[in-house]
Amino acid sequence: MLDALKRGDEIVTSSGILGTVSDIQEKVMTIEVAKNVKIRVLKSAVSKRVGDIEKDGKADDAAPSTKKSEK
Repeated sequence: MLDALKRGDEIVTSSGILGTVSDIQEKVMTIEVAKNVKIRVLKSAVSKRVGDIEKDGKADDAAPSTKKSEK
């Protein structure tokens, strides 16, 4: 899966950080986590592509909900 990643893929790291791949090197990947905010992570820290999570039916666990809770 790691070898198949490319720029523009949305990923989630093993620590739960969601971002978009902006650069890939041999062992390190740069991901954009917000507009103009990029961080470098080890490729081994990437757990899944967001599209793969949605296929598994676990998208609710990977992305925060935009719904406001009712009180």
